[in-house]
Amino acid sequence: MKIKFFLLQKKSILGNFDRNFKVIESAYKKACSKQCDFLLTTELFLTGYPPQDLINRIDFHERINFFKKKLIKITQNKKTILMLNIPQKEKGEVFNVLLLLKNGAIIYTKNKSILPNYGVFDEKRYFSTKKIDSTFFSYKQKKIKFLICEEMWSKKFLDLNKSVKPDLLIVINASPFEIDKFSQRKKIAKENVKAYRCSLIYLNHIGCQDELIFDGGSFYMNKSEKILFQEKFFFESETILDLNKLNFIKKNKIIHNKVGLLYEALVYSLQSYMKNNGFENATIGLSGGIDSALCTMIATDAVGSKNVRPVFMPTTFTSKESKNDSESLSKNLNLEIIKIPIELLRKKILSELNFLFKNFSEDITEENIQSRIRGLILMAISNKYKSL
Repeated sequence: MKIKFFLLQKKSILGNFDRNFKVIESAYKKACSKQCDFLLTTELFLTGYPPQDLINRIDFHERINFFKKKLIKITQNKKTILMLNIPQKEKGEVFNVLLLLKNGAIIYTKNKSILPNYGVFDEKRYFSTKKIDSTFFSYKQKKIKFLICEEMWSKKFLDLNKSVKPDLLIVINASPFEIDKFSQRKKIAKENVKAYRCSLIYLNHIGCQDELIFDGGSFYMNKSEKILFQEKFFFESETILDLNKLNFIKKNKIIHNKVGLLYEALVYSLQSYMKNNGFENATIGLSGGIDSALCTMIATDAVGSKNVRPVFMPTTFTSKESKNDSESLSKNLNLEIIKIPIELLRKKILSELNFLFKNFSEDITEENIQSRIRGLILMAISNKYKSL
């Protein structure tokens, strides 16, 4: 199949139209210079995903229409097709619409017909749907069937469309990360490839929005249900996928595992959170235990050892093993450990409470005061150094 695609696996920022437009514009210029047939973007890239209640704002739709016109304009006198997915208002209803733009015009339109309404998804609250159709886009004598995320997972959609007999499926997504999610995607992709008897391009969103993490991992699956190309997880990329040069793209296959992906998700989400909220460094209380060790490792991988400040705060209850483990961890991660003994503070607080506690024997109360002191110190350091 002599068709060349430019895959845009990059993060978009919810509501930041100017920034998201510039990303698309830059990618489109590159796609044109490389003589690509299509620039593919992820689900609702221009607006950011999920737009939720922004869908109800008039000014939000005004911005959508403004930038839609700008994107149509940049395709004038160009052969590369720009695929754009946006919320589009029609007679009081809002639809999730996929548009193909070329030479200053919209040459193909498709509505998302299956809306997810479970787990983290609440799309039926915002979007309307039309009847499931069996349309396809004809290009270079090939039938290309476009699907928007949930449509790939729907048996109803599959049953009503497999008679189309397309040559290629293109699925654009904003599919959030969860444990073993990629195995599920791959399984459903295989079912579609088998039913439609054609190859499939799966393009997934990347980035973090509120509690959601989007992991990317876009891929190309051939008719034999084998993944010949896959983008990295949690990694922004711009990739040219030339279906006429499959021997080249075979080299990019990625091997991964559940635990490794979970760790990558934790690192990526922390990195995104700190960057989005202006935190340049992290302060972490070390106990010598597994919890603080893992947190320190994640923070170090997210922002680098120079930007992580481990604080060890011993008392009379602190064991020698805890001290040694904290020091070893800091050394292994190339961190400069800060030691602040807090036994005197603990005793001072207990002396102030003595008139209330004098008729009680010591118990967990005296030990738990440690955590309150440590929290106070860590918050003070965090405030002073503007760290997380």
